[in-house]
Amino acid sequence: MRLNLPFMGYWTVSQGYNGSITHKGEWGQALDFVITDDEQKTFQHPGTLPEHFYCFNKPVLACGDGVVELVVNHVEDNDIGEENLKENWGNTVVVRHAAGLYSKLSHLKKTR
Repeated sequence: MRLNLPFMGYWTVSQGYNGSITHKGEWGQALDFVITDDEQKTFQHPGTLPEHFYCFNKPVLACGDGVVELVVNHVEDNDIGEENLKENWGNTVVVRHAAGLYSKLSHLKKTR
């Protein structure tokens, strides 16, 4: 089965497999993506609001055909500089592509 990245355009991996921040143990096969400008910054203006970040409010795509197994949409968006350690993955969509093959899209903006 062919899977695609869950976005359009040019993005950069900010944390890869077995990353040093949170991609450890059972989460070691995760990838985090950001949009950067020519100066490798991830935001414009002062970077104090979510809207200042290039990847905020961009469309998220399914990685491939499948069935939505789980939707989490109750986690409030973090204030810039704040962390939610209890619900670190934030709003999430899990798609089952085939038996035993899933994709999980996390750190999503809460939809109203």
